[in-house]
Amino acid sequence: MAIRLVGQASWPVVLVLLVPLGLWGQAPGLNNTPCNNTPAYSPCELVFELSDADRALHPDPYKTVELRVEFRSPRHHTYAMPGYWDGGGRIVVRFSPTEGGSWDYRLAGNVAAWDGKTGSFTAASSESPGFLRAANVHHWAYTEKNAAGLDQAHLWMGATEMRFAFLDDAGFRAIADARAAQKFNHLRGLLLGTGPDAAFQSADSPNLAQFQRLDQRVRYLNEKGITADLILGGDSQLAKVFPTWEQRRRFIRYVVARYAAMHVTWQGVEHFEDVPDGRALLKEIGALLKQLDPFQHPRGAGAHVTSAPLLDDG
Repeated sequence: MAIRLVGQASWPVVLVLLVPLGLWGQAPGLNNTPCNNTPAYSPCELVFELSDADRALHPDPYKTVELRVEFRSPRHHTYAMPGYWDGGGRIVVRFSPTEGGSWDYRLAGNVAAWDGKTGSFTAASSESPGFLRAANVHHWAYTEKNAAGLDQAHLWMGATEMRFAFLDDAGFRAIADARAAQKFNHLRGLLLGTGPDAAFQSADSPNLAQFQRLDQRVRYLNEKGITADLILGGDSQLAKVFPTWEQRRRFIRYVVARYAAMHVTWQGVEHFEDVPDGRALLKEIGALLKQLDPFQHPRGAGAHVTSAPLLDDG
């Protein structure tokens, strides 16, 4: 089994490291591991390849492979991060350490060759204020306190570019650069899309090229200090593309696995009032996000007037 790291910081660029095949056999107590020297609040990637035997057991890895890595911080906080399928037999776990120091991790899932394996790495400290959180009903702050132990406030300055994920590269960069120069710190747009470039062509068929393009765009926004506000689906789209609860669960798990390690917020739909049984659907999605996102990024929904009625639904 091969494992490698592709490090990508939210702010500075970080280490790119190749780990030889044999090192994984040293777990537990794995030294020289992926994610070493990754700055806090910057994503790195553990990449696993299914063996031929496991590929035979899992011919459709998106649907059947379950991989979760539990990361324990130097202060003994635990973050359980799901993995995502990225083509062939490739399963990726993308994670951002939240503090400098020594981290341990343990794999769990339904691939026997990986289940129970352990490792460790040392993350670097950084000046990042952390991820966004709700300070109270009306204000936003970052997860890290300032030097005086006080909240670091976040003034949400948002712009909407519904198709930023689907523009050509030059068009996207022109928008991102312009919004950054105008001091916007949020860019909101659709994740699923429609037509030949849609992120899912059917319920269990992620468009890998589109997701890999979106990966790069969220990174680019983050590098410019912009949080990506990801609208998971247009009005009525989620129920149409993913008609069963299990399909919606796989979709939410996949999106969390790809983007929770980055600076994002989750916005369930474009206008919840236009979605049949929208409140029930968003309550379901909110519960899944709360369960699966170890960083608890803000959850919400677009609205014609206000999404306040959804507050009690999580």
